[in-house]
Amino acid sequence: MEIKISVIVPIYNVIRDYFEVCMNCLMEQTLCEIEIIVINDGSEEQLTRYYEEYCTKDKRIKYICQENKGVSAARNRGITEANGEFLLFVDGDDWIERTTCEQVYVYAKRQNLDVVLYGYFSNYANRELLRVLHNSEQLSFEKEKLQLAILQGDDDYRMIELGATLGKAVKRELVIRNDIRYILGLKQGEDALF
Repeated sequence: MEIKISVIVPIYNVIRDYFEVCMNCLMEQTLCEIEIIVINDGSEEQLTRYYEEYCTKDKRIKYICQENKGVSAARNRGITEANGEFLLFVDGDDWIERTTCEQVYVYAKRQNLDVVLYGYFSNYANRELLRVLHNSEQLSFEKEKLQLAILQGDDDYRMIELGATLGKAVKRELVIRNDIRYILGLKQGEDALF
């Protein structure tokens, strides 16, 4: 089977309920030609046993357990292990709609894109925020404009958090050919730099 999307899921002591929601939404994707790469980054022993058992539910899941090195190292390991045409990053406490992989892949292929930005929800204790670009056809997606928008902020792009890993799919060949990796040792901002 040709893998169209590799979904990279770094986990570290993720609560079981969140992990189940995340994994279920990935296993139920309408695009079947995906692989789900779960990187357990040194979670406690009881959770590690639980994750390992849970990941046997679907043959498309590749479960990797490593000593704790941080989220950047976990995502980098996922990139190394990935075989899909596109990479999609989903944290262990996130979830995506069941059609996300299919819609992203079809759109990327139809438009011949290396990177796809897609909308998502941010759920907070007291509200839910839909993060989409309402006038994307009127925005500039030139490298310099996007770099400044990520680093300085820009009202035109604020809804999708350009610096966040969620909401983006990237062609794996682009990442490999340009040796793009997450910088190790950062406590925050590693996704924006990536």
